[in-house]
Amino acid sequence: MTLKYHFGESLESWTDRVQKYEYGYALQRIAKGESPEVIMEDMARRISQKFTHAVLVNFKRNQEIDYDAEQSRRSYEENYVKRIGPRADHVYDERFTIDSPTKQDP
Repeated sequence: MTLKYHFGESLESWTDRVQKYEYGYALQRIAKGESPEVIMEDMARRISQKFTHAVLVNFKRNQEIDYDAEQSRRSYEENYVKRIGPRADHVYDERFTIDSPTKQDP
């Protein structure tokens, strides 16, 4: 039997399923008389591969992200900066010109 990640499954659910599956598989191998050291090494490798595979599959499925950074910046300016005003944590430079302070010569 192959344990596969279900697209959209939570990480907690996936972790629980992997843990139960690998634990049961290890117990079966121990019952057959295999070396516990070999089984533990194999189990660690198999768990690592399962988690890495699930992450890589999601990266590949989500490669095309429809995100407009410029629109996000404008929305942030309109909804946050213009309403509340600049704060000490705002950095002003040539890219961010909303009510930016004028430069003064030293």
